[in-house]
Amino acid sequence: MNGRAGNMAFLQDMTVHRSTLVFRVDMNLRPYGESGPLVMSFDAMESYYQEQGREWERYAWIKAGVVAGDKIAGAELLNRLKPFVCRRYLDFGAF
Repeated sequence: MNGRAGNMAFLQDMTVHRSTLVFRVDMNLRPYGESGPLVMSFDAMESYYQEQGREWERYAWIKAGVVAGDKIAGAELLNRLKPFVCRRYLDFGAF
């Protein structure tokens, strides 16, 4: 399996093997929570965070960095989410 279906199958398979668990990953901490897909395109992620991203999600992305995999793609995602993470205006509704 390749692409999105392969990635989802891999992630679901990895979450089942709790006996070999190194780090527990809460799969509900993702866009749209439990009802959202495990794998999203960059366009879908960018759209979600710009339209529905919450403050705690912004804080979680502040120190995000690429640590493995395709570093160029990871850098592209971080660059695309930068307008969400580092807004140029204040949210006066938060005060």
